[in-house]
Amino acid sequence: MADFLAHLPPARAATPGPGEVQLWGAIEGAEPAAPGETFSRRMQRAVLARYLGVTAAQVRIDRRCARCGGPHGRPSVPGAGIDFSVSHSGGRVVIAVVGSERVGVDVQMPAAEISRHFLAKALDPAESAALEALPAASRLRALTQQWCRTEAAAKLTGVGVLAGVRAEPGAQRLPVSLVDLDLGGGLVGALASSRPIDRIRRGT
Repeated sequence: MADFLAHLPPARAATPGPGEVQLWGAIEGAEPAAPGETFSRRMQRAVLARYLGVTAAQVRIDRRCARCGGPHGRPSVPGAGIDFSVSHSGGRVVIAVVGSERVGVDVQMPAAEISRHFLAKALDPAESAALEALPAASRLRALTQQWCRTEAAAKLTGVGVLAGVRAEPGAQRLPVSLVDLDLGGGLVGALASSRPIDRIRRGT
């Protein structure tokens, strides 16, 4: 379903209910970015503003790392009553928003370099063998889908933003519910949530 990527939430968006993920996005270039601001960050503020009932300029996203305090941590809006995650690939930005739980999203265009990196860093030998046994025509997409699942789960907890996709001993562990996304246009994606995902609502 590629059309939803061209849409943003309505002027005032309702907070997602329990088990609901609201998925929004845009195609790069649909909205101009301000000087010194990436298109992805502009879209994050534009989407979140609808939930918070403020202007995009008033949205303050906290990106501090929980480990070192640097500006590269899991993004959040403290006190907002929502959680969000963002991913971008192939000129598209996808933003997932939830209410009382946590969420992670990852999207990728299948590419050989993703698969090589994934095989080297994230899969154990049995998983690698199972994927390599697939027909060549479907192997790349399957590898990319598994990569998206792993990255979405890492974004859910914040583990992997700096340290890679495998959790370190003692790292925070949350229950993870995973759902694959069919976004159309060749784009592969996955959602991870800290509670079962009952409903995904996309822009219309």
